[in-house]
Formats: sequence, C-alpha cells, structure tokens
Amino acid sequence: MTSHSFNAGDHSFYGAFDLELLSGKITFFGASFNQGFKDKIFAPFHQLPLVIHSEDQFEINFTSLEEKDFDPCEYRFYDYCPETYTEIMPRVYYKEGMHGASYEKETIDKIDEIVKGSPKKIYLFGPKSFGKSTMSRFLVNKIKSATHEQPRKVIFVDLDPGQSEISLPSILSCKIDCPFLLNPSEHNSIIADFLCPNFSLSINDTETHFMKSSKEIAKKISKWQNEYFIVINSHGWVEKQGYENHVKLIDTFRPDIIFVLHRKNNDPIEINGEKYKIPNRVNVPITPIKGEMSSDPKILREIRFTGYFLRNNRSISTQMPQEVPIRNVRFTFTFNINDMKSQIAKILNGSLVLLCNDNFVYKPSNNLLFTLVNPHYMKCVGFGFVRFVDVKNEKLYIVTPVDMKRVNTIVHQGLRPPSVLFRDSERFQVTYSFIDVVNS
Repeated sequence: MTSHSFNAGDHSFYGAFDLELLSGKITFFGASFNQGFKDKIFAPFHQLPLVIHSEDQFEINFTSLEEKDFDPCEYRFYDYCPETYTEIMPRVYYKEGMHGASYEKETIDKIDEIVKGSPKKIYLFGPKSFGKSTMSRFLVNKIKSATHEQPRKVIFVDLDPGQSEISLPSILSCKIDCPFLLNPSEHNSIIADFLCPNFSLSINDTETHFMKSSKEIAKKISKWQNEYFIVINSHGWVEKQGYENHVKLIDTFRPDIIFVLHRKNNDPIEINGEKYKIPNRVNVPITPIKGEMSSDPKILREIRFTGYFLRNNRSISTQMPQEVPIRNVRFTFTFNINDMKSQIAKILNGSLVLLCNDNFVYKPSNNLLFTLVNPHYMKCVGFGFVRFVDVKNEKLYIVTPVDMKRVNTIVHQGLRPPSVLFRDSERFQVTYSFIDVVNS
C-alpha cells in the first residue's frame, strides 16, 4: 500500500490495484469521483490505459492485487512493466499524459448537452474494433456522473453476442439501473439481469433468434424509457446482411439519438430504420489505436467463462455439482444432432451449456431418455459445466452458480470450454468421456 500525489492534468495507468482517492476530484472513463472513492481497478495491456484527469492536484492510495485476485488466464496482462511506463509498485504502471481513449471536443460537448437533458435512448453504430464498447461504457459513466436534481439512471443494452460487455458470450442482455462500468468487459460478465439467447457467438447464422431476443429486450425496457437513459451497444457487422440487421434493430428500438463511430477523415456510414427515422445523429470520429499487447478474442471469452465458474477462488474440482434427473429437463442442440442421438451422453459430458427456462409445454416422452427440442426463444438463467453423465441412473451432474430448480432446458451451443476447467488442480484428472456410472 502506498500513496502518490499527482498534479493537475492527465495521467495514464496500466495494472490491477485497489484505488482510494485520498484528496481531490478525478474523472476517468467518463465517471467523476470525489475524495473517499474506493474501487478495484483492472487496466490490462490489451486495452488502452486508464487515464485519470483532474483540474487540480490529487492524491491516490494504491494497493497491489495479489495473484489470487486474477483469473488464471488473465494474469499475463498485468505481469510486466510496459515500455515507457514506470512501475510505481507491483502491478501499477504509470506514465504522465493522455495515452488512452479520447474524443474530440465537439463530441464531448454534444454528450454533455445530451446528459443534461431529459432521458434519451442512444444507439451506438460502427464497425468492429472502432471502440463502441469503450464509448458505451463512457456514456454510461458520463450519464451517471451528470449533475442533476435527481441521480441519473441508465439501462444498458448489449447486442454483441461475440464480445458481450455485461454478460457471457452468445447472449444478448440488458441491465436495469446499470452501475458504473469502470473495468474491461471480462470483469463485467455477470452484471446483466435479463438474458436472452443468440445460440451462437455470431449473428450470421442465427438472425431469427437474434431478432426475437432483441425484440424481447426492447419490450422489457419499454416501460422505463421515460425514466432512464438507455444506451444500446450494437454488434460490429455493418456490411450487407449486417447492415440490414442494424436497420431492423433501429426499427425495433426506435432510438432518439444514434452515435455513428467512423474513422477520422472518412465519411460516416449513413443509416436509418426502414420505418423509423432517427431524429438526432452524432458522428464520432475515431483514430483506432491499440494497447500495449495484442488481444486474442478467444482468450478474452475464456476469461469470462473461467471468471464465472471459478468465482470466489473456488476451483471446479472443489465445487459440489448439482444432481439433475435427465428426464426432468429438455435438451436443445444448436447443431444437427440427428445422426448423433446415440452419442448425446458423450457430447454433453465435459461440455459448457446454457441453462434456460422454456415456457413452451411439450408432451412428455416416456420412451426417450433425452427429450430434444428445437432452438427457439427462451429465458436464459445462466451457464453450467457438465461434470458427469450417469446414464444408468439417469442423472446429470452440473457445476453452476444457478439453482437448477429454475432450469427446465439445457442448451448445447458447441462452445469449447476453457481448458483450465479440466485441470484446475493437481488432483483433478477426470477423463471426460461417457460412462455408465458417476466418475469419482
């Protein structure tokens, strides 16, 4: 633990630490905080650094996080001092000046004008890797920090199933009364309180499911649209079918304002709904810049899943799986299972599954052990990791933080589980293959 004083201006940080503001007032990621603010901060190398700004001198107390505080897959994003930065204490790296995400004054002035007014529905549109997620977090934080008679509330809608901001991959989601979003998305993965399936990391082959889930979210948030600001983070597919998908989303959500992110010196893409014309438009010029380390989307997705299952530093091998009678649940596969029905137990064992509650009523089948239903819209509850399949006694054993009494449908999406789930301790050497009895 150590305290440091900083002069007025911009200060860039990488690392992972507990931050306590001892004096002064600071802003970062659009959020404003006064003396006494405390939080756990993650600023990984694969993103742009955290930039703290202040108009006056301020003092911060830093406390380094221990290795146990990190996901097993993410520690390497914090374990060395980047070139040109100074290590002021373990896993806290500092460089004076603005080296992170920044927006032109005209954009900031427009945002300030918006957040001071009545609640608006804001839709973010732009190509992949242009910073929509960063801008969406910035808007949420800016709105929540706005000076107003009543504290501002925000609904965050996440329509990017590949790199979800507030939920796990393959999900569309929203959070009513969203908190400040100060950390990267891999540390926001369990924030959402309304989850809808896309059944894939992509929308290319699942547009019907994607649009159905999007409409359910639009219906869910409609009753709050006059009370809450609504920030909608969309996917980054903007060509051909992806563009047409955005047109449909605009007709569905009917935003008051669209933020169009585009490369600086290039013309922004023109877009509107087919039936609904957006009344206000903010063009946001972006100069894409990278962090200190290139990121692999697969690794970032795995961090979210391992963080979900290994929360509270509890390895999979020490968590008691929940017993589920196979005949009490239905099973959905997002790929063709017709030629593999005899292999269902093998396919499920050691798999990552989506846990859902389906309102459809089906005729019971006494002949089949596994009742199969086609993919369709159903309410998502969470994710599970299938530890054992015991066909002889007709039981599944699933590790999940979800109460399995809330689940009546298990969905296999073909997602590859992070390898760390299979080898999270020396004594955890279970062979994941179908057997007739429970593995011990």
